Amino acid sequence: MRLSIIGILLLIGLLARAQSRQGYIDYEKAAIEFPQYRDGQKEVETRTKQLDDSLKILADIFQNVIRGEYPRNMISDSSFRKKIEDKLYKAQMDVIDFQERSKKEIRRLQDRYSLNLRSIILKELSQFSTDNNVVCVVDKKSILYCSDCKDFTDDFISYRKEKRK
Repeated sequence: MRLSIIGILLLIGLLARAQSRQGYIDYEKAAIEFPQYRDGQKEVETRTKQLDDSLKILADIFQNVIRGEYPRNMISDSSFRKKIEDKLYKAQMDVIDFQERSKKEIRRLQDRYSLNLRSIILKELSQFSTDNNVVCVVDKKSILYCSDCKDFTDDFISYRKEKRK
């Protein structure tokens, strides 16, 4: 009788210990392992290069306005200078406006890929937690203090690689 009570208490203790596993993952390190991360990075880099090329074209137009419109040896009146200043100002504002629109577009593109990747990682992490009896896994950056926390990053990456095979 004593032996069975000790066995039950030991079993309950082990189950309680197994259910209280908690830890963290390094999100950036885990995210790199997903193909969606590389796809997103490639898409952002491609779009950034396209926008840079377009910006170079605008900058060339700006340079042509400076070089072509105002000959160096010409004496000009105030109306001609005003006309040139207006053209330069317009070209400058076009460049600035394009830069702002480009930054917003790249930011939206990065956010879209980031949200998509985050949802995929959360699904995988939920499955990892279920399969490994882990109660709580959070991002490493969000932890202020945790006693007995385990770093599940490498375990999660290994689990994901095994799952893909």
